[in-house]
Amino acid sequence: MKTPDWPRGLRRFAAADQAGPERPMPPALWLLYLGFLFMPFTFGERGWGWLWATLLSLPVFLTLYLGWLRTRWSASLPLVLGMALLCYALQPFNPFANTYLAYAAAFAPLALPGLLRPLLLTAALLALLAIEVMLLGQPLLIIAISVLICTVCGR
Repeated sequence: MKTPDWPRGLRRFAAADQAGPERPMPPALWLLYLGFLFMPFTFGERGWGWLWATLLSLPVFLTLYLGWLRTRWSASLPLVLGMALLCYALQPFNPFANTYLAYAAAFAPLALPGLLRPLLLTAALLALLAIEVMLLGQPLLIIAISVLICTVCGR
């Protein structure tokens, strides 16, 4: 099945029929992970500040994500750092902002050559998140979950 004649970056975005062992999963499916940003609903979070902050962060993230698509699958370091900064900016409002850090960890191996550099970058980004979580007095479980998810995503 042929993908419609969409703009160059969006063709791959919608090309679900191209997934297979030789091609990665379509990037549109990767956006499903953003659903974790709305986990405060399940915990009965009081107030709406977290929701407004989260909704304001989504266009920024989508701009970074589409920027990554336009670079033809090779993420640049500024895009990775932008996603991490978005996590840190949203963390005081939404304890599930580590979702953005998972994307940064997933793109780190594409932004930096070798094995050691992406690992060091991810470790540094996780250390900054750990400091922020402790300063905010949030549950330390956030750090453990972030380490686990970023390690898996940054493979």
